[in-house]
Amino acid sequence: MNTISSELQGVIIGGLFGFIGALLGTLISIWAENRKLKRENLQAVRLRLVGDHVQTSEILDFIHSQRKRMWPKFWIKTRADLSSAQLEYVDFRYQNLQNVIFSKANLHGGNFYKANLSGSDFAEADISDASLFEAVMRKTYFFKANITRSHIDRADLSQAGLVGCNLENASLITTKLCEADLRFSNFQGANLTGADLRGANIGSVNFRNATLDDAKLDKTIYDQKTVWPDGFNLDGSGVEFVEKASSKQAMAAVGRKVTNSIGEIGTR
Repeated sequence: MNTISSELQGVIIGGLFGFIGALLGTLISIWAENRKLKRENLQAVRLRLVGDHVQTSEILDFIHSQRKRMWPKFWIKTRADLSSAQLEYVDFRYQNLQNVIFSKANLHGGNFYKANLSGSDFAEADISDASLFEAVMRKTYFFKANITRSHIDRADLSQAGLVGCNLENASLITTKLCEADLRFSNFQGANLTGADLRGANIGSVNFRNATLDDAKLDKTIYDQKTVWPDGFNLDGSGVEFVEKASSKQAMAAVGRKVTNSIGEIGTR
């Protein structure tokens, strides 16, 4: 009787382990299939991003999926890549879009009201006619971006890189541009009333017909190619002159430095 019970017990245990194994196999298979479907869906979204319009929720899901922790530096996350994406009139109000790559993306007419764009890359992107009102863009990169006619009032662009950008007729009322790199940019007709440009580099910047009323310019660097609005009085403004604001040597002579790797753009 005891022998039969032991055999029966073995059968039951074996069957139980077999059932658990089959169940785990099924669950793993379902999980793997879901992962595959999610990857395929994200790939489809990525393809549509460069060819057609997508829903904001899909874009945000894509961005979230791309932010993976790096090993062994697990505190660092990879950057979501939306380069060349077609995102005209996208609604990114209040969104956290830090460290996203938007280079060469079409963001014309987009709404970035109070969005956090710090550390993101907008190199050669089209952000014209966009709303960036009160957006946070500290240390954001805008090399050669088209930002014409955009509303950037009360935004924070401290230490941002805006070299070679076109901001013609843009509105930057009381915008923070402290220590920003604005060299070779076009601010023709822009409104910078009350803007904070302290410590910024405005070498070779075009301010023709721009409004600089009440702008803060203490320790702002300009050079011989900076174009000021007609009748603008530099006396007492606090600006500092260097012969060439894109030259590392000239900047070093006044205790300053060119802030990024494209410091010699004007000589290329």
